[in-house]
Amino acid sequence: MIGPRSIRLVLAAGAALAIGCGRLGYDPVAGDGGGGAEDAAAADASRGGGDGGAGIDAAVCGLSCTTQGVSVTGDDDDGTIRGGELVTGGVGGEILMGRFGGDTAWGYYRFRLVAAIPAGANVVDARIELRAAAASGWSETAHQLLVIAEDTANAAVVTSFEERPDGTVPGFVRFSTGATVRWNPAGLPWPIGATVTSPNIRTAIQELVDRYGGLAQNAFVQIWIRGDGFDVDATVSAADSSDLGSPNPRLTIAFVPP
Repeated sequence: MIGPRSIRLVLAAGAALAIGCGRLGYDPVAGDGGGGAEDAAAADASRGGGDGGAGIDAAVCGLSCTTQGVSVTGDDDDGTIRGGELVTGGVGGEILMGRFGGDTAWGYYRFRLVAAIPAGANVVDARIELRAAAASGWSETAHQLLVIAEDTANAAVVTSFEERPDGTVPGFVRFSTGATVRWNPAGLPWPIGATVTSPNIRTAIQELVDRYGGLAQNAFVQIWIRGDGFDVDATVSAADSSDLGSPNPRLTIAFVPP
């Protein structure tokens, strides 16, 4: 197992503005946040209905938001469980997601919160950004991904291929939130070398905040992504956190404090 990854915090200039809504940017490969949004509908409208466009529109939130970012550049906080093996970031070079060798290929991303999300907070927007690296057997019109948050207040490092959140290996189950989000249910383009942004996964993050009475500063949120709705081998991959030529995976969360 490769040693623990180092973590670089990047705090944007406007971070002291704590009125209104807060925004956290988390990133096992690059990081910075933007403004929050006053409500989920406004946040979705600002990016065309949440279909994987640009990040949260700062104009929706205005000057009342904080911006915080984290860049994770080590080897343990992202990886793939595929074909009966665990491949951590820095070993495989890419995070594989979809279906591989007749089985689910899980990509995972472990983000450290740079600030707490308090109990009672209303999460209005949450999206993960990845750099598309490759695709194999992938149909932009037929294949899609499913995004899941791990059901824990502080996710542990993945250390074994048995640790997948689907209950297939007794004794090694990592539980997932009830809320899941399909990433483009009509098919998913994967433009190689471009940044791709998930739909709004706020329901999964909100579930964690409500269940655990908020999330603490420096706690880890783990996101899992797999293929959904097809039974043929087809995968896409994203650059992992060891790829110095690519932005690190990023999770950005906007919320309204209680």
